[in-house]
Amino acid sequence: MNTLNPEDPKAYIVAHDKRVVRLDRLAVAHLNTIYSDALGNTLVYTGPMSRDELVAAIAAIEFPEIRAAREAYVSLMVG
Repeated sequence: MNTLNPEDPKAYIVAHDKRVVRLDRLAVAHLNTIYSDALGNTLVYTGPMSRDELVAAIAAIEFPEIRAAREAYVSLMVG
């Protein structure tokens, strides 16, 4: 899991984007393992199937505040 503080939006966004790039380079089998581990090895009967869906699901679990961080960053840049 991620230990970054979403109160520092730029660092949180950069860490998220780097993690997505790293995940995108992995094989689907490895992504399935990471996804299963992120869920606590819970048996899942349905869920993400494609590589892109797996990457997005893992990123959403590891970085739950990414949308808020992006909005905060934009408001800091505009304001």
